[in-house]
Amino acid sequence: MDGYSIFYKNWLQKGVYRIQDLLNADGNVMSYTKFTEKYLLRCNFLAISAIPRNAIERAKVTPIQKTDFLSKSIIPLSSEIFVNLFNMKDEDFYKLLVNKDKIELKARSK
Repeated sequence: MDGYSIFYKNWLQKGVYRIQDLLNADGNVMSYTKFTEKYLLRCNFLAISAIPRNAIERAKVTPIQKTDFLSKSIIPLSSEIFVNLFNMKDEDFYKLLVNKDKIELKARSK
């Protein structure tokens, strides 16, 4: 996707982990109504339509199991620092982006 990532925390919390989760069984993108009903999400329809067409085409031919993603939700940043992507807050992602050399993330409880 030309070096850009799309991340909506509320989508992750509702079970939308990958672009494939936006597709119907026939490989086409779900309608806005079907998507919001399936995942019980409130979002702007532009969020779905903003996903680049080439990313959707790649998602159609590159199946990824949800377990693959879920098993990698805890990632090491160093030999001493591990980050659980599901427990991170917006400010933690910001710290990662801004302070690449000075990472001090505190553990968060659910």
